[in-house]
Amino acid sequence: MPRVADYKIIKDDKITLTSTAPGDSQEVNFELDSPHVGGRSILAFKLDYIDAHNFEFKVKVNGTQVLNPRYSGGGFFTIHEVIDANVLHAKKTNNIQFIATNLHSGSVRIADIVLWYQHDI
Repeated sequence: MPRVADYKIIKDDKITLTSTAPGDSQEVNFELDSPHVGGRSILAFKLDYIDAHNFEFKVKVNGTQVLNPRYSGGGFFTIHEVIDANVLHAKKTNNIQFIATNLHSGSVRIADIVLWYQHDI
């Protein structure tokens, strides 16, 4: 069976993690009709530091930690991360969670969340 790469725009709006809420967490839910769950995928998003310093956060997909970056300065980045096989779910709700684990000041905005994945045709 042929396999193709596809993508899903998960969220085009911004979400914010802030230092005023320790352990701040934001979740995004989405569904995929027919992903090849045995294949790897790529999660990408924009990250904009708003006066944030010494910032650490976790990204989890369906409860599996996929990223734990640490930054010490401000700026604007695009991040992409390869997601292991068998993390995505077919025909049921998937979840991405962004969790601030260490944010001393300021806030961080996450936007344009996109997932590239494989599916059989």
